[in-house]
Amino acid sequence: MELVKDSETESMYLARIQLTNESRPVEYKYILKDEDAIVCWETIPGNRIFNEFSGLNVAKNKASSQSSIHTTSDGPHPGDRMSSLGNNGSRNGFFEWNCCRTTRETSPWWQVDLEKIYPISSLCLWKALTHHEMPREPASFGHRWKTWNTRQPRIWIFISTKPLVGSLESLKQSAIDSKIYGRRLEYDASIDDRVHVLKFCDAQKPEISDRSSLKVDIPGQFVRVQIESESSALQFAELEVYTRESIDEKEALFEQDDGIFAIECSPEGSLLPRMDHGWLDPQSNKVELRLRIGSLDYLSPAINWNIENQGDVRLSLTLLQRRSGITSMTSAHEKVAWEESLLRAQGNYSVHAESPGLLGNYKSFLSKKDAPLYAFLNHLDLSVYNQPLTPGNGTSGCVESLSQWMSRCSWKDLIRPEQLQRLCAAIKVSNYEPNDVILPYGERIPTMWFVRTGVVDLYGPETTDGSNLLRSLNPMECFNELALFGTSDRKCASFKARGFVSCEHLSQRTIIDILGLEGFSKCRSFLVRELSSQKKHLHLEQDSSDLVLKDHLGYIFKVQLPASSFSSSETDSSFRLRLDFHDEKRYVGSSYIFPSQFTSKTEGTLRLSIIGMDDTDNLVESAHHTQFAGEISVDYIIIKPFVHADNNIKNVWRRYWRERPPLNIGHRGMGRSFAQVDGFRHALFRENSLASFILAGRSGADFVEVDVQLTKDQIPILYHDFTLKVGLEDQHAWSKGTRSEECELGIHELTLRQLTRCATQPMNHGERPRNTGMLRKRIQKHWKTIIGGKYLKSNGHENGTLINPDASNSKGPEGNHPAPRPSSDGILHDLSAYESLEHLVDFFPLLEDLLHYVPAHVGLNIEIKYPDSFYRKQLRELQFFELNRYIDAILTSVFHHAGPRRIFFSSFDPHVCMMLHSKQIKYAVFLLSCGSLECIKSRNVCQTLQFALEFAQLEQLQGVVTDSKTFLQNPEMMDYVKEAAPKLLWMTYGDQNTSFDAFQCQKKHALDAIISDNIGDLIRKERKLLNHRK
Repeated sequence: MELVKDSETESMYLARIQLTNESRPVEYKYILKDEDAIVCWETIPGNRIFNEFSGLNVAKNKASSQSSIHTTSDGPHPGDRMSSLGNNGSRNGFFEWNCCRTTRETSPWWQVDLEKIYPISSLCLWKALTHHEMPREPASFGHRWKTWNTRQPRIWIFISTKPLVGSLESLKQSAIDSKIYGRRLEYDASIDDRVHVLKFCDAQKPEISDRSSLKVDIPGQFVRVQIESESSALQFAELEVYTRESIDEKEALFEQDDGIFAIECSPEGSLLPRMDHGWLDPQSNKVELRLRIGSLDYLSPAINWNIENQGDVRLSLTLLQRRSGITSMTSAHEKVAWEESLLRAQGNYSVHAESPGLLGNYKSFLSKKDAPLYAFLNHLDLSVYNQPLTPGNGTSGCVESLSQWMSRCSWKDLIRPEQLQRLCAAIKVSNYEPNDVILPYGERIPTMWFVRTGVVDLYGPETTDGSNLLRSLNPMECFNELALFGTSDRKCASFKARGFVSCEHLSQRTIIDILGLEGFSKCRSFLVRELSSQKKHLHLEQDSSDLVLKDHLGYIFKVQLPASSFSSSETDSSFRLRLDFHDEKRYVGSSYIFPSQFTSKTEGTLRLSIIGMDDTDNLVESAHHTQFAGEISVDYIIIKPFVHADNNIKNVWRRYWRERPPLNIGHRGMGRSFAQVDGFRHALFRENSLASFILAGRSGADFVEVDVQLTKDQIPILYHDFTLKVGLEDQHAWSKGTRSEECELGIHELTLRQLTRCATQPMNHGERPRNTGMLRKRIQKHWKTIIGGKYLKSNGHENGTLINPDASNSKGPEGNHPAPRPSSDGILHDLSAYESLEHLVDFFPLLEDLLHYVPAHVGLNIEIKYPDSFYRKQLRELQFFELNRYIDAILTSVFHHAGPRRIFFSSFDPHVCMMLHSKQIKYAVFLLSCGSLECIKSRNVCQTLQFALEFAQLEQLQGVVTDSKTFLQNPEMMDYVKEAAPKLLWMTYGDQNTSFDAFQCQKKHALDAIISDNIGDLIRKERKLLNHRK
């Protein structure tokens, strides 16, 4: 890339790219690299697209129609999914509200009128990849048990010079008679393939008509997309119809302004940069070394001094790497063979046992009278938040209307005076009655409001116990300014009229119509730069290369090194690390870390001696005499890259989580089946079973929490405890009156075959295993209820076709029977046809089966079970639990079988969270925490809420999943943590979440999700009460 312009604030680059005239659009994104290492990359949903060489898109904004219109009440954009969404120029099919959609019907269709006959050279049909925005199962899904890898219905394309009317069969017959053009699209099973491309100038063999074999364009004015199915919904993002009338076939030069790095160019895109970093690229051939200084056991300090020191002791960490061409055989006099580079810490976190920092900030938070308002208003200028332009604040010239506010806005200088006058004239006035909702919770409406009269109240999410009143807006105040030009990170709130309210408002559509796209883009770019400068001013990075060592603080360093540095053949010190200590007056000492000190283990603790000079007045003698100054403990973890074809930056979603009402998550499916809180019933199905997950999804759970660990043969299974009781004689012994000899064994000591053949019983629950035969019969009897509704009629060979062509040869858990898969319409119609239903009632279901059988709209919270370093230290040190191999085995199964399903990982172990965040960039990572305010008894500071908050921010995790006990004892703590860490998501689990009152209390305080063992009853009661209120 060529640097065209450079300044203190921004740089402009020009990239010249030679593209071949291929049949597919080019999808790309920008990344920042430091030599060969990727520093950061864009995470714009849908990436950037170039498709200009295809010709002129003649279908854009033309009149279109469809067989029916799907209507949804789900945010952030409820309403009709009209046919105009299918040719409005937006190719982003990742968002459901950007796609046209019909209701579920027989052979639905969508059609566009090009207004005149064009020689059509190609079509691009952009798919609806809305898996990241799956709503609670909408009515259009009906009773379909739909998994991501369900075979998709056939898609037909018809082109004609006359209006297309009639049934699908009649159109197919017309295509056979060469009256119109008709062709069936071959479905691409790749989940990342966003577009169907159909070229008419190639020599491909047609499906029906033989016109596509001719190297001529297809004349047409009407284009129809239709699905061949008895019951399906047609949904896609965009249909582009291209003609090459104005394109030079031999040579064409295109210019495209890509705007600002990491900023979406579309009007509805984010105004803040969408970027990510912190990924260990598998192609870099490097490993990541993490060093932690600061013990997680508050009774074992990380540093012990042997000398008296005055003042604060500071630490600096230096990496010394051997220069290229220099080896261990280099002569001793070549002391300059090492290159030094000072490492900076990522930051610090608290390792205090009593969380004084969090409690002190919490008390300060409680002393505030009102919550800060600026986070909800969605404004640009921070001064507006502190000094609203109202008659009572002493500002000269009070703003009394939206037009006066516009004359003072920061972007008005970019438009012409007549345009400003037209904008002021286009302002509308709306009157609201008491309790009318102006801006619903979690919805994105590209409109700005100015309160003329009355009071507008801001409320939290709606619950059965009402909503929390957050703040109020008085007359002459405005809100939702930034929504005129895109989306931003604002806190969710519902804006309601307290009494009779009159508001002036202006919409984004009006601004685009008056300014045009070019003028709108100028104003939008200006706002992007303004927001970036504010963020830069508010979050200036501090120099952390020289750190003050304190007992209650921990620091993390990370560095990427060549993979060969840790191999057995490279123990000749290809690098080394030096820790230097000094106080305010003198040099204290140094410690060294060599590659040979890192054993074959992935993680460990190094005890390093600090060697310094003698404390003597004779500088000459002190230079030749050293002393033992102290000892420091340094924890390390070596992270190796996760190699998989899909582990790349093509589509990354771990940073995407839009504002929405709190989610409902089922704990281990429908809840615990062995130990439950007094007063609440056990789950109907065994926990961590496929039947329990499916039923939780049917009950309305947005996500289900699953516990994953590995068997002895490295197969991921779903089970919570690390050990279980095993009867080695016969798995039917307990059920037939006899009792086998019990042995307590670990899951890691048994293969999958042994687990499925031996009689097993969970530990410490005192219950005999349930009768799987009876459970299997009940599932078969009530299968209609589990999947909902009635079966579809058989449709010949289609209903008998398995999703996976090789599924007929796959074996079940015991290797005797094929594991059934849903049919082409996504339903297991006849369960009695299969001899085995162990995939539904198996005590140890495979993670692979979970990803295949649970309905696609149900998200997964995959908790990785791993022995902790306090209570299961000996288990953790076994070679089986080598962390890189352990995590890679689970990630491999997820990347192979998850498809586009919504997934996030969680773990109680900080090292597991580090690895998950560094190894992959597709799925979000959450830290699990006990959420306690002190850890005097456990000694493990990882269990404190303060550690979780600071560590998650330090590692830039997506959020924290904590026990709800502390939050319910101190409800205002929920508001505090969301303000202290606004970028983190907060979820809770715990025994208290089985209570409906506790469930609603946490939703009232706008937590992002609640995990419950009583999810079915809670959702059912919540729906009943909300419907009654409405």
